[in-house]
Amino acid sequence: MKQSSATSSHATEIAMVYASLGQNDEAMKWLQKGYDERFNPGVLLRPGFDSLRADARFQALLHRVGL
Repeated sequence: MKQSSATSSHATEIAMVYASLGQNDEAMKWLQKGYDERFNPGVLLRPGFDSLRADARFQALLHRVGL
């Protein structure tokens, strides 16, 4: 398995860690990476992303995935 594939498969988990640390910019970068790799949009409903809900970038991502 390629390193990039292993890392990319965990993009949303990495984003959640950054979100829990209050590092919203990093969290959004990883969520975008997950989106680009066609992640399961249902992960955005996890409580771990609650701190991002007011962020316009997060709202735009929810809109793009139809949530």
